[in-house]
Amino acid sequence: MATEAILFDFDGVVASVDLDAVFSLARSYEPHFLVPPPRLIAEHFYDNPRNPELDLGLTTVEAVREAMRPALWRGPREEWLAWWQAVEDAYAVPPGMAELLSWLRGRYRLGMLTDNHLGFRRWLQDRPDIGGYFDVVVCSAEEGLKKPEESLFLRAVERLGATLATTVYVDNDPRNVYAARRLGLRSVHFRSVEQAREELGALLQDHGGRELSCTR
Repeated sequence: MATEAILFDFDGVVASVDLDAVFSLARSYEPHFLVPPPRLIAEHFYDNPRNPELDLGLTTVEAVREAMRPALWRGPREEWLAWWQAVEDAYAVPPGMAELLSWLRGRYRLGMLTDNHLGFRRWLQDRPDIGGYFDVVVCSAEEGLKKPEESLFLRAVERLGATLATTVYVDNDPRNVYAARRLGLRSVHFRSVEQAREELGALLQDHGGRELSCTR
């Protein structure tokens, strides 16, 4: 069956934090950090032990960051909040991914399926440079489920108005890719924009889709 929809993971696939910009900015906040900024980002942004609670909507980003602050920050609360806002503002769609999404937009229905917190949709609405590509956004915290839960994939496909057989899924976490494939979703394990574009183009052509002409 011809492909009708393509479903993308968010963090590390559609967009990523510009860490060079974040660490450059950190120099202006340097007196306030109680731990080195790279460690703070690694342990308290990407690998925070409370991220599963955030992803399931059991707590909020604001509550988690406020609880973290005394052990990580010696400066004013306002500047702590400004630092985290700067980290969030550092998300960007890489040029190659922007080119790919622009070509796909209007040719296929595009969806985003993300393990993310309750404030994510509000943040995304303020970032049309990221959210503007997508017809549907499904966020784990709003659903009370996170990947690789099969029913979350099914909800996303249904909201795209597609079927498992007519949808392609793209994610950088192999656990989610394997779960999607077990469910019957043709899937691409994202490792780079170039690699994903090549594999996605092959899948679309093999299943009656339009040629992915932006492939180089």
